Amino acid sequence: MAAFKYFFVLTGLMLAMYAGTQLLELNADEGAASRQLEVPANMLIYAKEDVNKSYYGTAYVHIENAIRTMRQVGESVDMESRDQIEVAISELQKIERALNSGYLFEDDLNLTFANSLNALAYAYMKISEQAVERGDQSEAHAALAIAVRQLDYATRFASGPLFTSEHTIMVSLSELLDADRIEANELHPYTDALRLLVVHHNEQPIMP
Repeated sequence: MAAFKYFFVLTGLMLAMYAGTQLLELNADEGAASRQLEVPANMLIYAKEDVNKSYYGTAYVHIENAIRTMRQVGESVDMESRDQIEVAISELQKIERALNSGYLFEDDLNLTFANSLNALAYAYMKISEQAVERGDQSEAHAALAIAVRQLDYATRFASGPLFTSEHTIMVSLSELLDADRIEANELHPYTDALRLLVVHHNEQPIMP
């Protein structure tokens, strides 16, 4: 009897240890994914800091790292979002060529960096919309939170009408995040507004 009792206790301990290990691995995976999503913005911030110091070589490397992660994001989003990300990448590559030539204008860099992050925000807005349509509120909130984060980073590079539009959309989306449920009819106007912002990023403020 004592042997069976020992066996059950030992089995329970082993199962608890296994469950704990699985939970740690899951949290590690989620943490790694979350950190990866911060890569493009952080790399562009570092690139701008290096450009300000005339460290063009390291700025180039940071932009390359941002592009690499953006392409990885592009593999998991819909075709329209992927196209917007690829356009943003092509604009970043123009900045890289400007770095190589030594003829770089700060306004061009800021506009390109802001729009790259807006393109990422748009991709996650679309993911949030699709999750709402499936009834997956957890994913809808998670994707929307990522979009808001990207917009927050984008405002660090923008100015004038572009900043006004980004900030307005970001604040409105933050309010949606506070709700228990995200409704499609509330989210869609901001997705449309952000798409217009990505396509016409240097025009007048866009208000949904």
